[in-house]
Formats: sequence, C-alpha cells, structure tokens
Amino acid sequence: MIAGVVGGVLLAANIEVVIPAVERILGVQFLAKDVYYISDLPSDLRLQDVVVIGLTSFGLSLLATIYPSLRACV
Repeated sequence: MIAGVVGGVLLAANIEVVIPAVERILGVQFLAKDVYYISDLPSDLRLQDVVVIGLTSFGLSLLATIYPSLRACV
C-alpha cells in the first residue's frame, strides 16, 4: 500500500514529464489536439485525497483478511 501511494504521488507530481515520455516510447499521442479540446492531462494533487485513499485502501486490506483468518480457525 505504501509503495502504491508513493508511486501514485510521484506519478501525479510528474505527469507533465511522464506522458510525453510514454507517448515517445509508444509512438502515439494520447490527447491529439485535432480531436480533443485539451492537449495535456491536468493533475491536481491534494494531500487530503491521498490520505483518504491511502487509509481506505489500508482498511479494505485489513477487512479482506478477516474471512480467510476465520476460515483458517474453523
């Protein structure tokens, strides 16, 4: 979970660099100016969103362990 949060924050913070690099590697343009009204992918990184999503994923991970642990006891 921590690796996912850190990776997501790094990706969102560097989206202006990552998207052109991926476009060059794959040889495609994700948001072609002649098709879409926007030509770049905006990213608005908010600490509150990161914390809520991180805690929710942690809670769901813990919740997902309850059923297998109960089955192991029986």
